[in-house]
Amino acid sequence: MEKINNILEICNLSIAYGPIKAVKEVNLEINHGEFVALIGANGAGKSSLLKSILGINKAEKGSIFFLGQDITRKPTDKIVSSGLSLIPEGHVIFSSMSVLENLQLGAYQNLADFEENLKRIFDYFPVLKDRSSQIAGTLSGGEQQMLSMGRALMSKPKLILVDEPSLGLAPKIVTDIFNILTELNKEGYAILLAEQNAKKALEGSHRCYVMKTGEIAMSGFSTDLIDDPKIRQAYLGGN
Repeated sequence: MEKINNILEICNLSIAYGPIKAVKEVNLEINHGEFVALIGANGAGKSSLLKSILGINKAEKGSIFFLGQDITRKPTDKIVSSGLSLIPEGHVIFSSMSVLENLQLGAYQNLADFEENLKRIFDYFPVLKDRSSQIAGTLSGGEQQMLSMGRALMSKPKLILVDEPSLGLAPKIVTDIFNILTELNKEGYAILLAEQNAKKALEGSHRCYVMKTGEIAMSGFSTDLIDDPKIRQAYLGGN
């Protein structure tokens, strides 16, 4: 059997909202165990692209392959059960439920390993263990983001999609979140991160795609792009 190097491959993908072309013929790939960043200004199409991978946004044309299987037209629940998970923008949680109930909802695709996965989440985020019975809506913004991440990880996905995790958070919390993403990647999780904080994204990732008005404007190794004058001028505030 032929070995599949790519965990995710996107081919000529286009997404439209009526007359608005949000994503235009994008090509992108992620290898097993790779941490890939997707940077660009607000409105560049990053979130639209991530949602299309999970089947939330339907492709106008093009294809999405996950583990060698075409998932372009599959329903979201089938895509999630195949090993994909999204940590959405804005630390989306079920605010009227407890922390533990939020994590239980995240495990519905993988109930067999619930206790083992819950222990791992509490190891990553000790504050969630301390507040497991607390109503999620009363957590701080940073704690809610940790809960959103923990809930996504409860299904033990093969690929984690992360949408703007630093949004609205204090710098120290942002650093903590990125440290956790780095540790997850070291453990073998493949990660696709969409992020406006280009410096953090480039420092943490192996490779990076730069989106501009729905298109891939540039791509390469993150260590190269962080020193590229165009990237520094546009996204890092330097010359």
